[in-house]
Amino acid sequence: MAALLAACSSSPAAGGNHTPRSTSTSSTTSTSTTVASTSGTSSSTTTSTAAASPCAKSVLSLEQDRTQGAAGTIYLGFSIVNGGSSPCTLAGYPTIGLVGTSGPLAAEVSHSGQGTIFSVAPATVVLAAGTSPGAGFVVAYGDVPQGGQSTCPTVTKLEVNLPGVAGTFRIDKRFVPCGAPNLSVSAVVPEATYQAQFAG
Repeated sequence: MAALLAACSSSPAAGGNHTPRSTSTSSTTSTSTTVASTSGTSSSTTTSTAAASPCAKSVLSLEQDRTQGAAGTIYLGFSIVNGGSSPCTLAGYPTIGLVGTSGPLAAEVSHSGQGTIFSVAPATVVLAAGTSPGAGFVVAYGDVPQGGQSTCPTVTKLEVNLPGVAGTFRIDKRFVPCGAPNLSVSAVVPEATYQAQFAG
């Protein structure tokens, strides 16, 4: 009996200094992106994609650098260069104004014409920074008098507004478009598409 009492007195009482074992745990969940390489191994990486901003007139240069004619239709090619330090974008159709020897000429403009470039729908074109042309467009016109015309109006200058760009580019160019005059204007397209229009 005395032995039993001694054993009980040596057990810690409730509320004493006994520290129970902690059963709570904490965990941290991290998310990583896994990219498979061509060697078959995987690595974690963080990818950041910065969208190019719309082009500003201050970084662009526009040049009428191609002329081609076939079957009464003349094609004027215009190349666009981004001279800035970062990529920028253009999307849509340029607006073309004509100036003649006596002032502005009211032209009839369409976006259809002969040549594959006129079948390209407007889309966002990214112009890389640098001196190489990044994009272009084409203006086509007929040089055969229409509707009883004896002569066609003479153009001496083009006023070009690129889509989404504030400001006008003025290009000295003398040509004689017939009709109202009538123009076909393509969308702004990537350089490769622009070059293909004049290939061969």
